[in-house]
Parts: sequence; C-alpha cells; structure tokens
Amino acid sequence: DLPNAGIGANYLEVCDRAAVIGDADARTVAEGLRNVLAHRMLAFEAEYRMTMEGVDYWNRLIITALNGQPGAVIQHVDTTEARREQQARMAALAHFKAIFDGALDGIVILDDDARIMSANAAAAGILGRTIEDVDDVLFTSLVLP
Repeated sequence: DLPNAGIGANYLEVCDRAAVIGDADARTVAEGLRNVLAHRMLAFEAEYRMTMEGVDYWNRLIITALNGQPGAVIQHVDTTEARREQQARMAALAHFKAIFDGALDGIVILDDDARIMSANAAAAGILGRTIEDVDDVLFTSLVLP
C-alpha cells in the first residue's frame, strides 16, 4: 500500500516509489510510461498481478500517447476472469494429456477427414508404428486392407 497513490496522484511518481521498494512490475511500467511520454513509443502494454486480501487479480495496463500533445492516457483493464479461465483450460489440458499419454489402451484422435491428429503410444504400438509415423496419416490406410 502506497500513500497518495489514488486519484490525482502523479502516476509516474507512484510507480517510481513502488519500484524503489522492490516492485519489478512498477519499474517496468515506469520505464514504459517514460518511453511513451518521450514519444519513443506510441503505446505500452503490460499485464500485472496484484494481491488483495490473499486473492490474486490480473490487469492489463495500456498507456497510449496523446496525439501531438504532451501526456498519455493510462487504462487498467481487469483480466482476472480471462486469466482464471485460461488457467482452468491449461489444467484441464494437462489432466487430459496425462490420461491420454498414460493410457494402456490405444487412443487416436481424428479430424473430420479421418486423418490422425494425435495418437498415444499404445495406439502407435497397436498399429506397429511410432507416434511420429502415424501423425497426419489417414486412419483407414492403417487399419483397412
């Protein structure tokens, strides 16, 4: 918690104070803001995490130079829900991959044209091939005479 960090505060000064006490994100934002204010960049974006009462929240920071004028517009967009959904998808994918890769039964995933998109080691073994050898192969060419 930084004193005088609310409405009306100098954003760059707040970032600098936070950077001095070890906030790496604040250091990055201060550098990005300086680059935009000096017209070395038209815009700067960063995603950062903040923790409030033990709960993580994510935000996307967007700094945009004013067109032909000194100054910049700074936006904070809450990306927490999207981040949580992404983390849930990644966890589900990792769970699926663990089951898929570890299954003793052969599992083959086909596209709409019956081409093999993915096969586990058990399926490759049943087909007498390596996993790499069955990738993108027409499934019927491997199982029909």
